[in-house]
Amino acid sequence: MGLNRSTQRGLEQGSIRRGSIPQSATRAQRPNGKPNHKRVRILIVDDEEDLCRIVSQVLSENGYLADTTLTACEAIEKIKKTYYNLVITDVKLPDRNGIELLELIEEASPDTSVIILTAFPEVETAIRALNHGAFSYLTKPFTNEELLNVVRRAVARQNAASRSVQLLRRLRRKNEELERLSNTDALTGLYNRTYFEEILGREEMRIQRYRRPVAIVMVDINELKHINDHFGHLKGDMVIKETAKLLRNMCRGSDIVARYGGDEFIILLPETTEEGASSLTRSLKKAVRRWNLCNTDRGLNLNLSFGYACAQNGASLIDVLNQADANMYQDKMSQKALDHCQRKKKNSFMADY
Repeated sequence: MGLNRSTQRGLEQGSIRRGSIPQSATRAQRPNGKPNHKRVRILIVDDEEDLCRIVSQVLSENGYLADTTLTACEAIEKIKKTYYNLVITDVKLPDRNGIELLELIEEASPDTSVIILTAFPEVETAIRALNHGAFSYLTKPFTNEELLNVVRRAVARQNAASRSVQLLRRLRRKNEELERLSNTDALTGLYNRTYFEEILGREEMRIQRYRRPVAIVMVDINELKHINDHFGHLKGDMVIKETAKLLRNMCRGSDIVARYGGDEFIILLPETTEEGASSLTRSLKKAVRRWNLCNTDRGLNLNLSFGYACAQNGASLIDVLNQADANMYQDKMSQKALDHCQRKKKNSFMADY
């Protein structure tokens, strides 16, 4: 039977095969005559030392970083220590066959492409390797240009896959950022009301199922309109942001803090009893007093109203929220009455004086 065209061409041009290899056949002309600066690392696995040496030389002269090994076990040890873009392996090795090595490579380095080397009678085995994930195969003997062509195609496909992965990662990050922005209040960085209500719905199902305690604290900035009118809207925004920072700093990582309206904030406290909500409210009032002591804006004070309520034994969170809101309104009215009484006493004192 006559030789196939590839084999005949390989014999005529000086090919890479088992046994004696012409030294003059090791250099292949690069398409643009320039070295490859993308330092692609390739591992050659074959029990023929001459073939490993010549393939390594051809690849090195064309800008690739080439390593060699004679067994599958040595190849896996190298792959575990060093990343290889590409593995070129014989289908028959002393310790394992090429398909077994292919499976080990897939486990150790999933991004590494594999090219199978095989003699002509073993093409069916090479095709099985393709079905197991190999990129391509070369039948021996093969020319330098055939080797370089399949390597270039493998590297090009790997680069394309890498770009696709990077694009998907960028899109995922972009989507995550868009989702974060849609859930976040632009001024304070806290969750917005829409997202808080989604969380509230999920928490409602949890407490109805497990009957766990949860508390809600409502917070309102008193006299925000007065601050905007007398100090300007920039100062008003500053007060809103400072309030958000104060709430976030005083809450646990598991607590959900959101801006509920223009001057209103809401805190969801999982696994919290009424006593825990009361303790947090007292701590927040102390933090407000510390803020006012450190504030350097004359006449500008931070004044907050608080209201809290707790759900136990599966009570509805909507009812808890409404109760917390009512308690906050009562605190606001009490503060207004106290302020009015103090101003009245002050005016009376000044009149007597």
